[in-house]
Amino acid sequence: GDLVERGSLSSALWPFWHFTTDLDRRQVWISSALDDGGLYTLDLDRLELVRRGGGAYLYETALAADGDTLWGVRPLTGEVVAVDTSDARIVQRIPVRFGLRDLQL
Repeated sequence: GDLVERGSLSSALWPFWHFTTDLDRRQVWISSALDDGGLYTLDLDRLELVRRGGGAYLYETALAADGDTLWGVRPLTGEVVAVDTSDARIVQRIPVRFGLRDLQL
């Protein structure tokens, strides 16, 4: 297809992107652990990228079985957080320790 728009998600050298696919809703959640901590969704049917918010700083993410919660690791603050997928708001914080870790639900 033709190029519709050109841009960038981040100006950071290494924003540490993480991608989580929501097959039921046909979208991909994209998060950045650095830079502005951006949280985006990519609609796979319309190929539309939407910025859902900033300041999330999620490195490793996974969707809950119902798809209503996106869990993510915040390595710099030492937390695992739950994000409401309807409004991209952090609704729960679980303190862990500083550093990168795998997330398993």
